[in-house]
Amino acid sequence: MSCRDSAAKWLHLGFILAASIALALPASVAAVPGFDYAHYRPWEARIPARTSTIGFGAWDRFAVLVDADGTIEVHDISSITQPRLVWSGFGYWRVEHVAMCERYMLVGGVEYGGYPTQAMLYEILDDGRLRVLGNWIPQGPGGHYYTPRGLAMWGDLCFFGGYRDFGVYPNVFVSRVSSGWATGVGLVQGPGWPAAMAMKDNRLFVSSSSLDIGWLDFSPEGTVVGSGSLALGAGCRALAMAGDHLVAAEPDGRLDVVKVVLSGIPGTVSRTALGGTPVAVAVDGGGALLADAHLGVRRVDLSDLEAPVVVDTLFAPGGATHVAAVGGHVLAASRSDGVVIIDPEARCDSPLRFSVPWITGNFACHGSVAFGAGVVGGQKCAVLVDLSDAGGPRLMHSLPLNYLGDSWVALSDSFAIIGFASDSSAGSLLLRWDPANGFTGSAILTGAPTSGAIRGSRIYLCSRSSGGGNIRVWEAQDFPVLRSLRQFEVSYQPMGLALAGDVLWCAGMSGGAGVLSAYDLEDPASPVFRGTTKVPHQVYGIDVEGDVLCGWGFSYSDEAYLYDISRPNAVTELSHLPTMGGAMRARLAGTHAYVATRNGLAVISIEDPRAPRALGMAVGPMPYLALAPDAVLAGSAAGVVGLARQAAVAASGVPAPAVYGPVLRAWPSPFNPRLSIELTVAGEGEVAVEIFDLRGRRVAVPFQGNAGSGPLAVTWDGCAGSGHPVPSGTYFVRARDGTGVTTRKVVLAR
Repeated sequence: MSCRDSAAKWLHLGFILAASIALALPASVAAVPGFDYAHYRPWEARIPARTSTIGFGAWDRFAVLVDADGTIEVHDISSITQPRLVWSGFGYWRVEHVAMCERYMLVGGVEYGGYPTQAMLYEILDDGRLRVLGNWIPQGPGGHYYTPRGLAMWGDLCFFGGYRDFGVYPNVFVSRVSSGWATGVGLVQGPGWPAAMAMKDNRLFVSSSSLDIGWLDFSPEGTVVGSGSLALGAGCRALAMAGDHLVAAEPDGRLDVVKVVLSGIPGTVSRTALGGTPVAVAVDGGGALLADAHLGVRRVDLSDLEAPVVVDTLFAPGGATHVAAVGGHVLAASRSDGVVIIDPEARCDSPLRFSVPWITGNFACHGSVAFGAGVVGGQKCAVLVDLSDAGGPRLMHSLPLNYLGDSWVALSDSFAIIGFASDSSAGSLLLRWDPANGFTGSAILTGAPTSGAIRGSRIYLCSRSSGGGNIRVWEAQDFPVLRSLRQFEVSYQPMGLALAGDVLWCAGMSGGAGVLSAYDLEDPASPVFRGTTKVPHQVYGIDVEGDVLCGWGFSYSDEAYLYDISRPNAVTELSHLPTMGGAMRARLAGTHAYVATRNGLAVISIEDPRAPRALGMAVGPMPYLALAPDAVLAGSAAGVVGLARQAAVAASGVPAPAVYGPVLRAWPSPFNPRLSIELTVAGEGEVAVEIFDLRGRRVAVPFQGNAGSGPLAVTWDGCAGSGHPVPSGTYFVRARDGTGVTTRKVVLAR
């Protein structure tokens, strides 16, 4: 059977120039020295998150943090290096949105049991305490409930938006703050579904999740007396006022500056493509601060409003979701790191080395060449990038694609594969390439392979089916004609392939458990089965280094483990990786593991693979990951950044893991009736293991007391504190020590 070349459909051999904008980082890719993530602290002080920081704001000398567990904390930052907690309270059981304007803060969330969403307005008093000014259930005509979005103040009038994902209804709530309480004034129609707000005098600017930025003029009575659209900023979620100008950061990295007039239509001053992934904006003197989800805070000079320019990047390992300026310092908040306080004048070495703007999807590296899915000149493409030039990454070649969904990729010295397992109609594409000419040919791979690997001219592909799956071996020596060499069925659903020496490893799932199979490639055309090992954890992807295999679960699950594969027919578990937020992908390099987690790119020492240690975060949350000879490449829809690899650190010099709470495992799930719980704490102290139901009620406390550092094993018998069995359902295991809180969801099925 053969697959013919489909040049007319896929291939465009002409070189396509890039029009994408880089992330404004140094473009140096020459020999990258090792970096010490273990001791890297690019801030003056840090206010740690309890579990995960959802919202943040600053006013006067106070910083306010809103945690995912509903806790609200106010810290006095008069002494920048020694923040002091002055007030703590509880908002909602689940927080959905936080917005702040001057000394006022709006928190949207739900109580136990969920629906509907509520909104609470707070005022920060002069001593740092919070006072409740109002509490509403945002509801519009026809009984439709809203999720609060944005906050703006004008005199004693308060404005916030109500978000829904369908229909067109009035969605801007107007209230009046008087005598320590806010009372409703009205509900008006805003532009689209509100995402963010900013106000200049009586003019309210509202960005929408789908439409352009609109504006509403209000009377002192809270009625609309004028409205219009800026015809820009669709999907923008970051607005701020800089004097008489509105500053809007669009999701694609464009910064808009608009002149605000007292009456009439505002005028656009500039629209500048700055790149990056801006999610929030604040104004500081003559500049803007852009909170970048991956990099931290990017400082923008606004002295020339017609040509804003990025001055520098204040790198924060956890990225940034909110930003504020206080007393010459920059405060950056992220879910994992809480709030870090950065001195812009204190220059810290950064692990950031270069950026690759053309790759915006999954990618792989072979030597100093990167291959992946991306966008070039506004067109979906498969992309080849040369990373060897000290002057910066170079776009070698790009090839138009009809589809750019969730993909997997593989790369060798002469072939590349891009596959789309979730869409069989999209097909998978085998490309031949060389350094001088880029892509030189293509062939369509039938079906929807879930993963692939390449050795020489041999192509290995695995595919799933309803009852299991198969592994196929293709010969590409006569490319573009492919010859099928062998196909063998497997009883599990294969998810990932990896080559290690003369062994092909296949990872898969069977009945909720993981499977690791090994095949001898002494004859690459005819793999010989060596053995299969079932493991009790999910295994959706794998990477191999020597005799160590790293396997991880599905989409940021906490299932990331190291295995000893020195005996391919008897794989044994070595350890659980401290992923600090669930693993999406992982790569092994010598004595270190790099794991793309929900909180950021974690750097982990595996010098002793039985006792891995978290060293720190390299960059904010980015789902794609690959290794080049001298760099770690992390990517997202905003592009790829190159980071220095971890330097060798003596074991005695490695500090304790970063503050993220205890490492927690709970299995099996579903369970009946006994649940095994294992946690690892960083040091001696008070430890609590608690069980909560879906309504947030604590039903049991399997352990509470002092514990030493290291592992702690606990069992829950499925009974409440009263001794009576609890019903079937979903429960949450929460482990708490002196560094934070970790939670895992489990299911009891009686």
